[in-house]
Amino acid sequence: DDGSGAVSLGIFNPALANPSNIITYSFTDANGCFNSVNSKPVTINDAPVVTITELNADYCKNDPDFTITGLPTSGFSGAGTYTFPVAWAGTPEIEATDNGDGTATIYPSAISPAGTFNVTYSVDNSHGCTGSVTESFTIHPLPTVDFVGIPVTGKICRNAAPITLTGSPTDAGGVFTGSGIADNGDGTSVFDPSGLAPGVYTIRYTYTDGNSCTHFRDRDIEVLPLPSTFTVTSPGPNGLDYCSSEAGIQIGVNNSIAGHKYYLMRDGSTQVGFMESIGGGAFEFGAPDLFPADVYTVIVENPEGCQVQFSNSITPVEYGAVGNAGTITGSTSICADGTTQYLYEVPVIANAANYEWTLPANASEFSRPDVNSIR
Repeated sequence: DDGSGAVSLGIFNPALANPSNIITYSFTDANGCFNSVNSKPVTINDAPVVTITELNADYCKNDPDFTITGLPTSGFSGAGTYTFPVAWAGTPEIEATDNGDGTATIYPSAISPAGTFNVTYSVDNSHGCTGSVTESFTIHPLPTVDFVGIPVTGKICRNAAPITLTGSPTDAGGVFTGSGIADNGDGTSVFDPSGLAPGVYTIRYTYTDGNSCTHFRDRDIEVLPLPSTFTVTSPGPNGLDYCSSEAGIQIGVNNSIAGHKYYLMRDGSTQVGFMESIGGGAFEFGAPDLFPADVYTVIVENPEGCQVQFSNSITPVEYGAVGNAGTITGSTSICADGTTQYLYEVPVIANAANYEWTLPANASEFSRPDVNSIR
């Protein structure tokens, strides 16, 4: 030993040796005789200093493929070489590729399961010394993302009330996007179909976790068209009017669409009539059914199940029965001179809107004949 401490128990450690060394072996026998021998000069050559660049500490599983570079890119025997985790040693390797030029490409999406991994880069020099460096990096799994709130059918009528969508995980890391979406900033949102044309829309929930890894879930929802509305009618001979001695009036619609269902509603809540249109066109509800005084409108439902109320309503008007006519009073003796006028009248008749007088031959009315008196 030359005093450097490079030799211990017969083992030479070049890491502790001087750049140039003479190794001496000494021996003393049982008689006390001593002898020694020196080695030839031993030169300690430095191994290449090696680094890996462009390698981050953290990646997400859906990050794009990335390339790392070893420095120096080549040594005495050629380009530097990479050693990847044993678990990646497929044929061919699908998690990473040594490009043979001092670089390597790593494919995060192909690494499964995610975790922390080591990659080693090695380069030799003309002295036969090899320099190596090992770096670690982590592939983080993506968050599991979903959301609920879309109807089981995946469909919603255009006039339906807005619905609330709830993402999972549910916190400020989640954001909803899409037509008709109002994001609440807390992992929930409201979808309002009223401003959308009929069709299929994609709603996306995107979530970013604490590792800045982002994943999303798409779901489709179909906004259904609304049925056309027409006009509620009273097709009977007296329109909206009927006498108290009658059951009511006829009610119908002025047009309809085949395959649509029409519900006659009283006071907006009670169904009192139904018709499913077969060939389209106008119809009456339950003819000869008659409907008494109240407020009536119609709700139409298309084959998709969407309903719309007609914009108009009708209200039958009930009139009391006309009372019996009383006794006609007036002169019973007259002069047939053609100039003298005579007044005849009856008591006012209850609920009478018009009076009709029948005169004897050769008599003519001088005043209105449609009131309860005549002259």
